[in-house]
Amino acid sequence: MTKETVHNPAPAHAAESRPENKAPIDPFDPAAFAVSPEALSALQGDVGVVPQLTGISVRKPSKQEFFRVCGDTSYALVAPLLALEAGREVYLVAPHVAVSLPGDVSMKELRLCQTRQGALFLWPVPVVSSDVKQRNEWHTSARQVMVTAIRQWCRMTSDMSSGRYNVAIATSISVEPVWPTDMTMRDLLELAFGKERLITELGHSIVKRLKGVE
Repeated sequence: MTKETVHNPAPAHAAESRPENKAPIDPFDPAAFAVSPEALSALQGDVGVVPQLTGISVRKPSKQEFFRVCGDTSYALVAPLLALEAGREVYLVAPHVAVSLPGDVSMKELRLCQTRQGALFLWPVPVVSSDVKQRNEWHTSARQVMVTAIRQWCRMTSDMSSGRYNVAIATSISVEPVWPTDMTMRDLLELAFGKERLITELGHSIVKRLKGVE
């Protein structure tokens, strides 16, 4: 008697594992782009990352931004500054160099400011002359705005008809600015000017250019 050959059926999963039976991968499947809360936090830089300032602008407040001025005078410095019209670059000038450029260098009080969005900048506030005859209404009003901005969020706008700055106060903003506690004024000056915009020698190329030497 001849035995019949018995064919055992292949397991069901064997057919599913064959490459030709796999469903094609959809590269635009929304599920492939789903991000877990943990991964999202990492992508946004909230895990193990401390943001560091790489620079601070030196400018006056924009007429369209609310800002505050830091009341801590350790973040204030009266210094000679040179503003070049071309490129609107501002240079920090050593006093012994500044005296050789009386028509180009002016004394400004650098004050640490913060916008409503948290951006820091140094505002070169004009220093009012002790001579009443030489006082400038633009300079005087700018300092008035500076004092107001120490206490309240405000905007500074130019009033061309009266030749002065006006201030608009944001009475509905109650959040106080958070000022840096891990930086000194020296750190801020380095971030704002760096070696590129620091003039400490009479032989500096900017000084020679202004004096007609080169």
